[in-house]
Amino acid sequence: GSAHGDERANHQHSLSMICWIKIVWGVPVHVDTPRIEDVLAGQSRFRVDTCAPHLGVVGQLIRLAAEPHGYILAPQIEFLPLNGAGLGRSCTINQGGLATARAMAQEAQPGARIQLFHLNLRHPDPAALAAQLLPQLRTVFTHYRLEVDLARLETAIAQALTP
Repeated sequence: GSAHGDERANHQHSLSMICWIKIVWGVPVHVDTPRIEDVLAGQSRFRVDTCAPHLGVVGQLIRLAAEPHGYILAPQIEFLPLNGAGLGRSCTINQGGLATARAMAQEAQPGARIQLFHLNLRHPDPAALAAQLLPQLRTVFTHYRLEVDLARLETAIAQALTP
């Protein structure tokens, strides 16, 4: 597949997992996409040149942090499964894009709950994904008073990834 096709498929998998969390565990979920105004708002925070996606995520997290929320989940996708079309490495991991955005958003809104977590989708296996996500999302599960163990998370991910 093309890089764009794989990217869209991964985005769909991510949305499926998020929606499954809502359905299975009743967690309120809102999926947000960056807006042009987020890029412009993020740009005002930098004195150096950086890319539009980096500017956008900074503006987006600052905007979301100012809105009522339970937890803002910020996945740092490290690798995408491109089936040999490239390494599949995400550029924002090199810049610390989400970590920078989280720090700036929490500076602007000290009460913001933003959970940054790393996600390797190179091999989208439910067991591997559950092992990656469980320790990183414990704080979120605790916030929503959810008792989630590895087996339960793996089952939910497997169901979410099933077309």
